[in-house]
Amino acid sequence: SHLCKEAITNGQEYSFTVTPYFIDENGNKHKGGDSPELTWTYLINMVMLNLTSNYSGELTITWAPNPYAGYYEVVYGLSEELTSAVVVIYMADQPTTQSIDGLIPGSYYYIKVRSCVLGMNNKIYYSDWSQTEPIIV
Repeated sequence: SHLCKEAITNGQEYSFTVTPYFIDENGNKHKGGDSPELTWTYLINMVMLNLTSNYSGELTITWAPNPYAGYYEVVYGLSEELTSAVVVIYMADQPTTQSIDGLIPGSYYYIKVRSCVLGMNNKIYYSDWSQTEPIIV
């Protein structure tokens, strides 16, 4: 079985079990034991709405809010792969437009954002990352 992403709801918690089946050497199908119940919270993909720079070592990022997010992670760095990147956390009650300063003027930075929520058993669930966007600061 599979899950159709169009049929699930942003912010909703879901549970499922996995049941394995195997075919023996005679071609007979056998059911294995069920897995423990697994849960996760679905968050829609993040969308970065605007990315601007004053070209003096500062950038401003705006993303679409997710009403079910507990917080957002913004990652930025000097390489497109975001190795040695900086992660900044903004709580969901903070504005979804934020400025980041102290950057190297004239340099390319790459930036992306995702939403996060704390689910059952204090497990953190994440949306997919937004597209990574470049900007000269």
